[in-house]
Amino acid sequence: MSPYRLTPKARADLLSIWSYIALDNIAAADRVERAIHDACAFLAQSPLRGHSRQDLTPLPIRIWQSRATRTM
Repeated sequence: MSPYRLTPKARADLLSIWSYIALDNIAAADRVERAIHDACAFLAQSPLRGHSRQDLTPLPIRIWQSRATRTM
């Protein structure tokens, strides 16, 4: 498995996302944070997943959709 690292800005963004969601629901904030980390780990293992969208950007990026599961 390839490790992944978040930049300081990405870590700050993740904390902001968690804090915003946690205002209403700490468990949901934890699930979203876990889903983001799981997606990062998954993409680190398979960096060519997804597809390019040259209609959106000329940058050499790949688009991949992640869906967090909702538990009530």
